[in-house]
Amino acid sequence: MSWSVVLITNLPVLISSVSIFRKISKPEFFLTRNTQKNAGIRSKVLRFSAKIPCCLRLKYRLFDVVPYVLIFCLPVLTKGKIVMPHTRDYLPQKDAEFAVWSENFFAIVSANAAAWDIPPSEISALETATDNFKNLQTQADSPARNKIIVEQKNEAKKILKEKIRELANYRLRNPIITNDQRIALGLHVRNRTPTPIPAPSTRPEFDIEVLDFRRLSVSFHDMGSSGRAKPYGVSGAVILYAVLDAPPKNVNDLTRSVLATRTPHVFEFAEEERGRTVYFAICWQNEKGERGPLSEIENAVIP
Repeated sequence: MSWSVVLITNLPVLISSVSIFRKISKPEFFLTRNTQKNAGIRSKVLRFSAKIPCCLRLKYRLFDVVPYVLIFCLPVLTKGKIVMPHTRDYLPQKDAEFAVWSENFFAIVSANAAAWDIPPSEISALETATDNFKNLQTQADSPARNKIIVEQKNEAKKILKEKIRELANYRLRNPIITNDQRIALGLHVRNRTPTPIPAPSTRPEFDIEVLDFRRLSVSFHDMGSSGRAKPYGVSGAVILYAVLDAPPKNVNDLTRSVLATRTPHVFEFAEEERGRTVYFAICWQNEKGERGPLSEIENAVIP
């Protein structure tokens, strides 16, 4: 890739960078008029005063400009070759590779159409789109190539891709299609083995806060964590509690429970429970209903 092409392709980024730098330096112009009475000539003197862009005077922070500079310098750092991020698209991008891929795809799909419950009308539409792109792609690679043929080829490629994706996202999700067949089709292999969700291994920590009459708030988080995120695979916290006149001997005395999926969880008690002591213990529960170790028992007086 020549440097002129690189400069032209990155011209919008350069303009954006220059505009940012103009906002930083922000030059000021002063126009003064001096009238020379003796000569009767009005002269205009343009005096230019520009602020020096230094770190102490930047209106915008320096690291706000760095991304624009790096984007513009990217082709230089990569010797004129911009490396695009890897994509997981199963369709090849180059026309020649896509032509071979689509012919193989059509051959396998048409051969297994009856077994995979694909209607003949969809097979016919896929065949038409495949042949149309193949013919136009051949013309685009021939000496007869022109702008009209290229546009028609690109449109045919777009239509063929749509047909392929419709089949891949609907008909070819049939569970009878094996992973080997998906590989032969050129599609991604499905991971049909669900990721195991482990039982919670940590215990939550919690704080009790008095809100107002008969209302308490329980805020919980994972042990040793300052954030409110739940551990992986955890659906919520099981809060065991009971209003007792004496401290519980163990968690079996906490006969009431609730699954709190968000923190904090607010409890509202009955009027006759005001002044009594409520005891709490919490454990994590995953999506399969498995519980982790319980926290220490804490208590609070119902306001």
